[in-house]
Amino acid sequence: CALAREVLPKQGGAPIPRDYGEEEPEDPEVPDYPVYPGDGELVTVTFADVQLMAEHRGNTVNGPKALRDHLNYAKSIDADVLFMPGDVVNNAVQSYYDRFWTIFKSVYGENKSLWPEIIWTMGNHEWYDTSEKDAADAIALFKANAYIDSPSLVKMSKVPSEANPGQTVANYYKVVNGVPFVVISGDSRANTVTEAQKEELIGWLDEINELPSVKAGTPIYVAYHGPIEDVTFFGQGASDESKAVDEVLKNYPNTIVFTGHTHYTNINE
Repeated sequence: CALAREVLPKQGGAPIPRDYGEEEPEDPEVPDYPVYPGDGELVTVTFADVQLMAEHRGNTVNGPKALRDHLNYAKSIDADVLFMPGDVVNNAVQSYYDRFWTIFKSVYGENKSLWPEIIWTMGNHEWYDTSEKDAADAIALFKANAYIDSPSLVKMSKVPSEANPGQTVANYYKVVNGVPFVVISGDSRANTVTEAQKEELIGWLDEINELPSVKAGTPIYVAYHGPIEDVTFFGQGASDESKAVDEVLKNYPNTIVFTGHTHYTNINE
């Protein structure tokens, strides 16, 4: 999983233990991350690929501890936004989403007014059933658990899903204190971006470009799970599907894209 703003242990600090045995610590320590002074800007913490399961470790090594550390760090710097480009859970299973919310609420509590804005993208794992095929209820489970319908939500996609008939794809955008965040979940475990999605996304980007904050120079932040060619570390993990995102964004140089999937830290991105 990856954290934005190079939130890694300080050079020379003690290494973070990667295995706590069979029992997860009740109150894990927050690693010695750098502390950024408040500067009046929107503070965003970005991470992906925690891949939580119901049991204590998750598919990624110490996934629950990694998530708790990320959240504790976000809270310690009073983060305004959690920006998560996918694979936060390992499969489209309610108990895995429950694990996320149990850990989240152990850090932030139940009062939604004290939560950071949650902006979550479907990765391939949010699509997987337990046999790693497209789950028939993947979109419905995601929409029920990703806290999309917050006061900052501006638009949800109207494009029908082909992988989950009866649903619309989980693309959406939010504006938080004048800063726009666009989520491209795509359709199916390949996170496919169809022509209909492209058309809708371009309409959103044109609309967002008219925001006073964007006209004044605020970038448009985009989350898509799959890496884009020639952007991430050696292009690792780029796919034909991600080329469709590149096609959408090529005429919008004010977009900044965050991806996941590679399991590299952002220091390498």
